[in-house]
Amino acid sequence: MEPHLAGTERRLLSELTRLDLDTETLVETLVEALDRLDLLDRHLDAGARETSEVRAITAQLSSALAAHGAVELIGARGERAAPDTHHVVDVTDAAGLEADTVVKVVKRGVRYRGTQLRPAAVVVSSGKGAQA
Repeated sequence: MEPHLAGTERRLLSELTRLDLDTETLVETLVEALDRLDLLDRHLDAGARETSEVRAITAQLSSALAAHGAVELIGARGERAAPDTHHVVDVTDAAGLEADTVVKVVKRGVRYRGTQLRPAAVVVSSGKGAQA
């Protein structure tokens, strides 16, 4: 390869790496904003007008992230917690649920281009309330 082409290729790869890191940072920031909206939603009265607005914004941001094929949100109520994608912050007895079933998502996890940026922080069932 000619020297000037090799230099150009290095600069392009460097710029692509920088842009990818910038996008990763943006994704992390948006997921943190979603976490704060979830927290706000939990503290608002269920019938308040603001509650529906907060939920609409949360849904819009979640959809925007999900539409970006390189971003995967991790953590949903009812799924089974996995050690590689979930960080269990608390365990509770929940009627009818098997052990390690997610009862509450404290913070969403996120994966970007196949790389996990952070695990989901979750509360799981102990399994003591499950039907035998």
